[in-house]
Amino acid sequence: MPKILLVEDDSNLREIYQARLMAEGYEVLPAQNGEEAIVIAKQNKPDLIISDVMMPRISGFEMLDILRGNPDLKNTPVIMLTALSQAQEKERADSLGASKYLIKSQVTLEDIVTAAKTLLDEASGANVATAVATETTDTNIVAPTEPAVQVTETTPVPEPTPVNVPAVQSPVEAKSPEDILAAEEQDVQAQITSYSQILPDTTVANDDPELATAAEELLTAAPEPLPGSKPEPEPTPAVNDSELPPPPPPTNPNSFYDPNIHAL
Repeated sequence: MPKILLVEDDSNLREIYQARLMAEGYEVLPAQNGEEAIVIAKQNKPDLIISDVMMPRISGFEMLDILRGNPDLKNTPVIMLTALSQAQEKERADSLGASKYLIKSQVTLEDIVTAAKTLLDEASGANVATAVATETTDTNIVAPTEPAVQVTETTPVPEPTPVNVPAVQSPVEAKSPEDILAAEEQDVQAQITSYSQILPDTTVANDDPELATAAEELLTAAPEPLPGSKPEPEPTPAVNDSELPPPPPPTNPNSFYDPNIHAL
């Protein structure tokens, strides 16, 4: 919705102009004098300004001169609406950049509305043309080419050497004490056999009588009992009755004692 800044010190005329412009679908920003109009224009940046010339504090000409010095408002269309009909007043308005100069006694309310529509349409067309030209200029800009990516050769990474993982052995089954003793006895017999094969050759080669005697004692010696085994009982020597001493005489004098009988 276009915004129109309406500057008029006469409150009745300001309300009439505002109501008619709002009926056309415009947003109207009212101001009572030129000083107030400058503040509103800088804050809202209207699409069109309709201003009286003869106002207190700051006249319409002074207000227009200040607005043309603002970069944001220097191209905003302005309609000067005044009762002054002198040619020099119109020339001054033209020199300050007024778009139209309307004399109140020579125009109607509809003439003011028609002039506002014409200027807004021209400003809208100019804005569209400017936007199209800007867009066309942007499309003609050649985008910078991206630098070519340099591909460098890399040293191939050697494949990892496979590692042989030993197979997991099954847990050792528990052995009974008898099995352990039998295995240890087999180890001892194997050691004795190996000694019997090695020591004679060594004795002959070295011709050492002491070494031969030690080997013979080792072969003939009885093996030591294994840990945990029961020792064999020693044999009881035979006793000859003739070697036994005679029994002692009885201590009772009344008992019969015959040495010959007891000697048998």
